[in-house]
Amino acid sequence: MERSTGNCVTKAIGGLFLLGIFSTGAFSQGLTPMQKTGVTGSDQKVFSLTIMNPYLKEMIYELSAEDRSTGARQPDVKFTGRRGRLGAKGQKKLLVLIPVKADKREVRVCLRFPDMQESVRPRVCGDFTAIALRGHERQRGLHAPATDGRGG
Repeated sequence: MERSTGNCVTKAIGGLFLLGIFSTGAFSQGLTPMQKTGVTGSDQKVFSLTIMNPYLKEMIYELSAEDRSTGARQPDVKFTGRRGRLGAKGQKKLLVLIPVKADKREVRVCLRFPDMQESVRPRVCGDFTAIALRGHERQRGLHAPATDGRGG
């Protein structure tokens, strides 16, 4: 009986250790959605983001945008709050505006907490694709279908 109790305690301690590892900031700071595609009839597309602070203290956050394929910074992508404060265990809804000069633009949006004192400073990123429907595409009916008011 003692041996099985000791074995259970060992397993419980091991489980709590793993839980501690996987609940650190590297695995729990948040940005949602992680992937989103949207269609626009103009030369820009706005997406809604929610960022989350998993830490027990207020943190300064920073958002950045980069080209999804090259990693080059995208300074023309705008945020309602590129940098700010986020309360302990808090979350904030923000907007990101992506200019679309071609038919499609793929951007990676990243969240990080720059004031972290850890040697590894995690960041989390989400991929956003903006698709521009130009005039001739709208005329051919390639946009989302309109509803007829009957809920369909």
